[in-house]
Amino acid sequence: MNVKSNDRFYYIKVVVMLILNISIIAYFLSLLPERLGINAFGILSILLIFLEIIAISLLIIVCGKTILLIFSKIFNIISNRFKLSLLNLATYNINDNDDIFKRIYIPVAIINIFISGFSSLLIDLPDGGDSGTRTSNMVVFLSAPILITVANTICMMLLLQEKETFEMKQLFILGLRPLDIFLKKELEILIYSFTTLIISLTCNFVLSLMFVRITQLFNKTMVWINIWLPSLLLSLAIFVLMSIVAMIKVIYTKWDILEFNIDTDF
Repeated sequence: MNVKSNDRFYYIKVVVMLILNISIIAYFLSLLPERLGINAFGILSILLIFLEIIAISLLIIVCGKTILLIFSKIFNIISNRFKLSLLNLATYNINDNDDIFKRIYIPVAIINIFISGFSSLLIDLPDGGDSGTRTSNMVVFLSAPILITVANTICMMLLLQEKETFEMKQLFILGLRPLDIFLKKELEILIYSFTTLIISLTCNFVLSLMFVRITQLFNKTMVWINIWLPSLLLSLAIFVLMSIVAMIKVIYTKWDILEFNIDTDF
């Protein structure tokens, strides 16, 4: 369960992304807005928040695999501490297929951050247009990425179907019931859904600092639900969607051992 990376420039990328994120936030929270003037900073603030969303997304892409393995390790420790064999199997499978699972949860985490960030930009700023226009623009701008993310999640799960069917039948031969296999799959989904949610909420907290700064300068009201609720709803939706797919797989799997053929080398 060790966290490893085959990219020799991995740590350099992480440091560069961290410096980029810290620089944007520090620049935003400095005394620069007062020196620029409110009207000028009204436009600049939107640009800086957009750059921060991009910078956070790049950091997640770079560290996504490592973050998933860290959470998998945490759940593995819990499973060993309380002797939860199904959870232990789930963490082993995630660790063994981390390259595949990161393609499922990383896009969801990034879309979570985009939705939260842009929904919070509905604050009326000087020269920033009215909130109604920004709402319609946000819906148009984010509808396609959301649909692509959901489609990507479904496609990745379908691509895993053949491998998972083989794995499920192996577990069935070893003595697990179909219900146990479904619960094991649910625990896998729970781990990377939980990982997605924690990453999204952490990044949303960083963005919320920037929005608090805007509301202080422009005497506006910060609508906290705009930055927290989208992440909760999207993470829950992905968990439900993947759970339904997993349930369908278990229901339509033929559990007749006599029909299960495996090539064995002697």
